[in-house]
Amino acid sequence: LAERFLKRKLLRVVPVLGIVFSGGVNYVGTRNLGEFAKKYYQGRKFPDSETASVSSEVQHFQRCYVQVMVNMAKIDRQVTKEEEDLLKESLRMFGYAKEEQDKFLTDLHDLDSANPITAEDIGRLSEEDCRFILKQGIAMMYADGKKAIQEANYLEVLRKRFGLDPDVVNNLESVVRSEMGIA
Repeated sequence: LAERFLKRKLLRVVPVLGIVFSGGVNYVGTRNLGEFAKKYYQGRKFPDSETASVSSEVQHFQRCYVQVMVNMAKIDRQVTKEEEDLLKESLRMFGYAKEEQDKFLTDLHDLDSANPITAEDIGRLSEEDCRFILKQGIAMMYADGKKAIQEANYLEVLRKRFGLDPDVVNNLESVVRSEMGIA
């Protein structure tokens, strides 16, 4: 009787021990892999030219991103507080210094100046960059809760310049509207 009792208890304990052992092995293995990856990337050296190139591309993307936002906000000649706040949030996200932020905000409120994105600028962007920038332009368009005809026209100009399919833009617009809670 005691033997049967111990066998039943042992059968209940074995799966628990297996789970504990497996979890321990997974934890140790994952931790070791993480430490190895950390050491690998900390010790890896990049040539200065490669670092400068990546930095240049990031700055170019940021400039195009902000430029589209500024243009979208002022295309209807009415810069709302919501549009200004969205631009400020993006400028802070990118880590622009106070002086640079002030320059962009001055440009935002100068409704008579135009700073279109050039074909050369667009040529340096990947399709994914173009989609991301266009999505942010759409968010700027809806920042005040409405879509002005001038904004819709500018969106179409950007779509054509970026070489994106109308369905892509429609999908991006649906995503933005959903994210912003606009029906």
